[in-house]
Amino acid sequence: MLFKSKKKANDMINDKREIETTNENPPSKKKELTISAVENALLKAVKTEDKILLLKIAGDAYASGEIGAQQDYQKAIEKYKMAVDLGSAECEHSLGTTYIMESFDAKDEEAKLIFSAGVNHVICSYKKGYEPARDTLQYIIDDGTFANCKTVEDLLKLSETIWTNIK
Repeated sequence: MLFKSKKKANDMINDKREIETTNENPPSKKKELTISAVENALLKAVKTEDKILLLKIAGDAYASGEIGAQQDYQKAIEKYKMAVDLGSAECEHSLGTTYIMESFDAKDEEAKLIFSAGVNHVICSYKKGYEPARDTLQYIIDDGTFANCKTVEDLLKLSETIWTNIK
């Protein structure tokens, strides 16, 4: 079952992981969500939906540097790619936005390539039905990145034209 809020996701992770019993930390107290707890839960996850959720939480943690994770775009990208391989359009969007963020740290042609890969993933996410991707695409258009595109549909047509010419 996919959860629609981080609170429900945190509850699921806390329920699934083993809680060590010590005098300082009795079992009645809930432990704080940490990246190591998420990684441990990932190792035990069986259902595809649970794996996707945990990969999303881990990817978000690495992308933002939250819940004890060191900010690391490469680790975030790795987690998101795993979730995309399992069919997550939401994680494909996150993968795209992470590539876009990573492009700011790159130089010249490499930055353009990484940015383009990011936009492509956001487009794929939108085509798979992830509606929030439309807002991201509109933001990119409004920012003037694609001067000839005024609407998301224009950007989708441009993308199709580029991929048709590459094939």
